[in-house]
Amino acid sequence: MKKVLIVIGLIIIGLTIGGGIAFWINFKNTNLTTKNIVVDSELLNNIDDNINVHVKPEAFNYEFYIYIKDVDKNSRKYDNVDLNNLNSINTIVAKYKEEYKNLKGTKDAEAGYLIFLKYYYNFLAIHSDKVTKEVTNIIDNRCVPKNDSEIEMCNKPMDDYIKKCQSYGFNLSHDEAYFYPVVYNKYLYDNFNPYLPKEWQEYLKFSLIYDQVIISDAHFMIDIEDIKSIIKFCEEFLLKYPDFCNQHFELEKVVDTYKRGLTTYPSAL
Repeated sequence: MKKVLIVIGLIIIGLTIGGGIAFWINFKNTNLTTKNIVVDSELLNNIDDNINVHVKPEAFNYEFYIYIKDVDKNSRKYDNVDLNNLNSINTIVAKYKEEYKNLKGTKDAEAGYLIFLKYYYNFLAIHSDKVTKEVTNIIDNRCVPKNDSEIEMCNKPMDDYIKKCQSYGFNLSHDEAYFYPVVYNKYLYDNFNPYLPKEWQEYLKFSLIYDQVIISDAHFMIDIEDIKSIIKFCEEFLLKYPDFCNQHFELEKVVDTYKRGLTTYPSAL
């Protein structure tokens, strides 16, 4: 099955302005982070035909993300929520919490989360074009710092935009000059961890690692010891919860991919 998947990289953004003059946006003064996203191509096909979904599969390295394979793509549960509204994910989260407030840790709550993910991934796809245009506009109108004291001022519009995105449940990432919304794992952890079974709680806590830049321009941006830690978690998680893993993930493939990454480090090819 072909997957349209998205992988991160936002800390430093390189752009070319005017007559080929390049400059860099420095994000070292912010603690905001980004992450990888995975979207199943069949899931995207569930979006209404009149919605223009802008994706650029060739820009994304998806092999290093843990793909959730049993998202409930057939549910119509939240179809009355307009995903074109930026606040729609917060609305669905509120509905979820109200419905499952007395069912924490149950299979029902787990099923509800898998339904939520359908709408969450669709939301990200729907807003991809808009986010790209808005970020490009911010970059085009950004001041160029003349000295170190002006860096924070020139970065503020982008920092504020990232905070806005995170308040609506998603993060911002880029590949070269292409910008797009991505999964914000801290948002998922903060909102769903108290409601899900212990297996999901452990996974969501681990998934916070994907809120940092792991790969950029086909190179690992994390230490080789961090890669080993990811492998170690996946292998131990597989042994601890084999049935859970078989139902939701393909961790064996993730482990194999990261082990290959050890042999090509720092290249992620």
